[in-house]
Amino acid sequence: MFLKFILPLGLSLILLTLPLEGKPGKGGGPRKSGFKRGPSRAFSPSSQKPAGNFGKSLNRGTGNSLNKLTGRDRAVSIQRQNELSKFQHRQQTAQKLRDLSELNGNENLKSVADKMDQRALDHFEKRNAKIDQLAQRGTETPFDQNQFADPLDQPLTERQIQKLNDPALQQQHRLLNEERKLQHQMQVAQQIRDIAAQNGNANLLQTAQKMELTAAERYASQFQKILGAPATPLTAPLP
Repeated sequence: MFLKFILPLGLSLILLTLPLEGKPGKGGGPRKSGFKRGPSRAFSPSSQKPAGNFGKSLNRGTGNSLNKLTGRDRAVSIQRQNELSKFQHRQQTAQKLRDLSELNGNENLKSVADKMDQRALDHFEKRNAKIDQLAQRGTETPFDQNQFADPLDQPLTERQIQKLNDPALQQQHRLLNEERKLQHQMQVAQQIRDIAAQNGNANLLQTAQKMELTAAERYASQFQKILGAPATPLTAPLP
């Protein structure tokens, strides 16, 4: 009678001490618990394009690893992420122009999109080469976080642009101002498209499409005009 009560109690205590998740058996049997592990999320470099790989490696640095960086290393990491973000955003804008080109049979938009892509890639590579150069100066050089920033990130008015002594820099700032206008107009058109989709309003959808096409054609015109025009003389009258 005594063993009748003791044995079930002992078995219960043994079961409570078993781990929640055991190892598979020799025959590949199921785990002892009902919890299952999710699929592996390891990154495979060969599964992405070069720009994508670079972005993945940088995105890893935005978490705890970036928080561990200080001084020059942190500034370098942050600026590399900024450059990659700008590059990918410009690629998306160029692709939008290509899409509009196919929908409307406008070969000029496709030509401008290809030039945008190339200019974006050239700038991305130059910026990263500059960051590499600054990063390799060593700790003996006085550290200034602003030295890694892209001077083109700061928008300039037309009056300020005309005061620049470098014709190529004038050109770049004007193109970037037009790019900012294009991106803003595309965002507004996308908001209208979202509202049209929610309400099933075909007229709003057409309005959004016309806005996008008009903005893209205007940008293409300004893009070619700026690249084809000589630099503005410093003594030129301002509007």
